[in-house]
Amino acid sequence: MCFHAQQTQSQTAVHQRYGTQGPVSTGIYNGFSHPQMTVITAKEPKATTLYHWGLIPHWAKDKDIRRYTLNAKVETMAEKPSFRSAKRCLIVTDGFYEWQWQDTKGKKKQKYLITHPKEELFALRVCMMSGSIVLAEKSLTPSLSSPQPPRGLCKRSITVSCECP
Repeated sequence: MCFHAQQTQSQTAVHQRYGTQGPVSTGIYNGFSHPQMTVITAKEPKATTLYHWGLIPHWAKDKDIRRYTLNAKVETMAEKPSFRSAKRCLIVTDGFYEWQWQDTKGKKKQKYLITHPKEELFALRVCMMSGSIVLAEKSLTPSLSSPQPPRGLCKRSITVSCECP
């Protein structure tokens, strides 16, 4: 699953691409450190906002739950209490990292940066709740131009919603 992403383009580039205003974070992100990432919501589609990676459901007693809510499977989101009432939004990014398994035992792996073919910004569909986000993933082969692991070695794969002109 995607636990690492990047957004290295300038605030001006983000605002020009999406017609927005507001704060923009840049960097290479490790989801387990719960970084703030640039988000565009349906409620305010002309504004960028910073949300922490790792969903915190309204009923959670503390923030510790977010280490288990970095990603979610689209197929089971409606069943899981953590994600039922989450709303959709977009994370602005220019890349995310995925692993290619090099052996059948899952001990050797190679990290790949998945980007837009023209290295442009794109958006990942995510779910949000009270200032926190979770990546919404689907268990299918990615449609982006990414390296494909040999048949039988792929433990997980995702599809992202890519907003391309």
